[in-house]
Amino acid sequence: MVKVDVDLVLLDLDGKPVVGKVGRACPTCGHTEEAEDLTVGSALVQALTHTQREDTDGTEKFNRFVLAQEVRKAKGEISLSAENVVMLKGLVGRLFNVVVTGRLFTILEGEADG
Repeated sequence: MVKVDVDLVLLDLDGKPVVGKVGRACPTCGHTEEAEDLTVGSALVQALTHTQREDTDGTEKFNRFVLAQEVRKAKGEISLSAENVVMLKGLVGRLFNVVVTGRLFTILEGEADG
């Protein structure tokens, strides 16, 4: 089992927070969303819920849904099985850029922080 802090903010190569959600104004109502830093938890949920072309197995999709719910609800540390770490690394590697992938792999391997 690997313990992962889902609230940890991921950092870019300069040590600044990676922006996960860019602030923008709604074209209809004008409401402005705040920009948000990308946390380990939000990145993992994105990876788990992003549909890949090769996703054909309903059971795998359901298992990813269940894990995404657990990660989303978690505060602080969550324990991930070795099987889930392998799956997450595969999903992360296909979805994110080099910096986010590198940070998340390091965290999922239990080696370092964001």
